[in-house]
Amino acid sequence: MEEYYDKLSTGYDELYGPEQLRKHTKVIDFLGDKIVEIVVDVGCGTGNLLERVGKRSEMGVGIDISLRMLFKARARLGRGRAELIRADSKALPIKSASADIVLAISLLEFSKGDWRSRIMELGRIVKRRGTLAFTVFHPDRQVLKIGRLGLRPGTRVENVSGMETLYLVSDKQ
Repeated sequence: MEEYYDKLSTGYDELYGPEQLRKHTKVIDFLGDKIVEIVVDVGCGTGNLLERVGKRSEMGVGIDISLRMLFKARARLGRGRAELIRADSKALPIKSASADIVLAISLLEFSKGDWRSRIMELGRIVKRRGTLAFTVFHPDRQVLKIGRLGLRPGTRVENVSGMETLYLVSDKQ
């Protein structure tokens, strides 16, 4: 998986930039103008979303499995704007209930089978009154039901494409 994203890193923004921008804009609109202490972007890629959301936090943390994606993120973000960590989203090296906002856009795939455990891992690091925003790719072109994901009622669900759904979970609702 790392090798795939390492190779993709050179043209990632050109290939997926406009598509990602649409998703990122929805997330940022949902967050409003809230200022927080810690934002964690899991699967941060080249740092686009972290650059935009990081301005609303005292500390930004980007996590990605691809070292080359992290190099691109470092070039975008500069030194001192965010901590970047190479890690797998299956076991995040982040203390439980420590992040105000946890993001995982274009990371989870229903077909991979471990999406539920990864969502639980994302939920583990978000604070009790924090915000969790993630997308899930689903090849059946159907929005996954909240109950199947184990999320609480009131979770905002938006189709962002025929095969990807955005889930926004926050205590502010």
